[in-house]
This record gives sequence, structure tokens and C-alpha cells, in this order.
Amino acid sequence: MRNFILFIIASVLIFGCGKKEEKGNEIFSTSNNLDANNLWLNTNTIFKGNAHSGLYSSKLDTAAEYGIGINPILKNISDKLPKKITIKCWVYSTVPNLDASIVCNPLLNSQVVDWKNYDFKTIVTKANEWTEITASFDLPKNITLDTELRAFVWNPNKLTFFVDDFEFSIE
Repeated sequence: MRNFILFIIASVLIFGCGKKEEKGNEIFSTSNNLDANNLWLNTNTIFKGNAHSGLYSSKLDTAAEYGIGINPILKNISDKLPKKITIKCWVYSTVPNLDASIVCNPLLNSQVVDWKNYDFKTIVTKANEWTEITASFDLPKNITLDTELRAFVWNPNKLTFFVDDFEFSIE
């Protein structure tokens, strides 16, 4: 019983003390410093060690072509059709001019509606330091509330790097 009460108190503190902020035209926003690995794609890449904040990050290397991402179905997070997705994250690369990107590829009925990527090569120019990435993608006009808003980190050359503090918002 004592453990149950402690669980309830911890849950209230964790989920009840958040501050909801209004930001312009934002419809939905979520973030994950990768210490809480729920609601996310490719959580098998979560690694304890090199992190921008907290203890965990998403590690991409020869075994992981796809890193942390998110794939909510629009109707589960909003009743409005968004026009834009913004992804923010921090990247730590072991090489300069990292050949990787954030991909946005919304799906409708398991079919790709659009595919865009935001290249890291000109942003992550130094090795062995954290670099903040902000990528915005305009969504196609043919999405519906049944669209899966998929966005993730892509590592086509299977280089070693880390991603942390992943944020996703739609407006």
C-alpha cells in the first residue's frame, strides 16, 4: 500500500506540475529528453551515457539507421489540420559536417503523402560538441485527421552520433 501511495504522489508531481504555455498558432507540442521513452519511434536507440540533458540520448551508429522520432495520428492529438511541423533537437557528432538529417514523411492509410528532410551537414560543423537543430516542414494540403505525422532522425551512412532533447510541435 505504501508503494502505491508513493506511486500516486510521484505521478501527480510528474504529470500535474507541468506548465502549459500558449505559443502563437501552435496546435500541439511535446518534447522528450529521452529519459522517458514513451510515445516515440525507434526507442531501441535510447542509450545511457552521452546526453545533452538527463542521462539518456538516442545513439545512431552502424546498427541504427533510424533514430528517435515521433508518429502521432493527427486525430489523436488535435481536431485541427496543421500547416507546419517543427522539430528541435540537440545533436552530438563524432565527425564534423555530419551527413544525417531529420525526415518528415506523413503517411495516410500507410501510404507516404510527402517526404522531406532537413540536412545536418551545414549545421553540425564541429565534432564532439552538442549542436541545436531546428527544422520546420510545411505540410501538404492533402492531409486529413487520419494522417500519421511521422518525423525521425535519419542516419543513411550509419555514422556514430547522438540526439537528445527532441521536441515536436505542429501549427
